[in-house]
Amino acid sequence: MADKEEPLDPIMERLFLDIKSIMILGRNDAQVQNDMRRRIFDSYDEDVANFRELIQKGKPLEFKNLFFMATGEIIFSALLLLIGLNLLIPSIFSVADPSRILEYFKNFVITYSNSTGFFDIIIIVDFFISILMLVSAFYMLKQASGNLKEAGLLVSG
Repeated sequence: MADKEEPLDPIMERLFLDIKSIMILGRNDAQVQNDMRRRIFDSYDEDVANFRELIQKGKPLEFKNLFFMATGEIIFSALLLLIGLNLLIPSIFSVADPSRILEYFKNFVITYSNSTGFFDIIIIVDFFISILMLVSAFYMLKQASGNLKEAGLLVSG
């Protein structure tokens, strides 16, 4: 067993020194960090993928798990997209008149508050919530794309 480890020692030392040198360069240079991530994590080379799996903590996720995670993220992002668009532009969906949803919020606010100035704050909060939902939906689509890519499926875009 010791005979098999001795020929690997110089290679492992060289790998260790290479990793240290890249990390020293990457501390101050974002381009080096991005290049390192791209070359290691976006590589389709089988040996690089095996090395990546070897050094990653925990059990690597199987294709089935990654696929179901991506599917769930896509479905949830579609839901967030629909709700966010409905809050932002209610006339796109089933509410034909934007004043209906505004009346809904107005009745809600009047029920819980005697001040009508509070209604303007509700409209602003509604706008920011809808924007947050839309941004979250697109972020989840990006995450789903990464999961599909990690599962080995080619995702364009």
